Amino acid sequence: IKLFNANCAQLLQTLRAGASGFSGVMANFHPEAYAWLCKNYEAQPELAEKLQDYLGVVSAIEGRQYPVCAKKYIKTFHFPEMSDYTRSSNRDNFVPSFYTEVLSFNALYKAHMACLGLDFGVKL
Repeated sequence: IKLFNANCAQLLQTLRAGASGFSGVMANFHPEAYAWLCKNYEAQPELAEKLQDYLGVVSAIEGRQYPVCAKKYIKTFHFPEMSDYTRSSNRDNFVPSFYTEVLSFNALYKAHMACLGLDFGVKL
């Protein structure tokens, strides 16, 4: 049996304690960052700390009507043909300011990854 963390704020801490990886909803937004952290946290501990600081804070976006916010993100930046319908959340409650936050979230992600020198080869 392996343990996979689903809490962004404590991911690096749990990896260092022996967790095998990440299995949280935030992987719907930028799975490449979580994959990098899980693979490289031991070899590049300082960079891992900086990435963890970012991932822990931005995980607050999931409080913006998840899973609608994730579907809006994926639809906007990766698969425009995808529906934003969900069974578990009324997308009518996804107010315009939440969408603005999703756009800012993506801009911040791109800028922060560039500052860290991380290029995952993914269209952002």
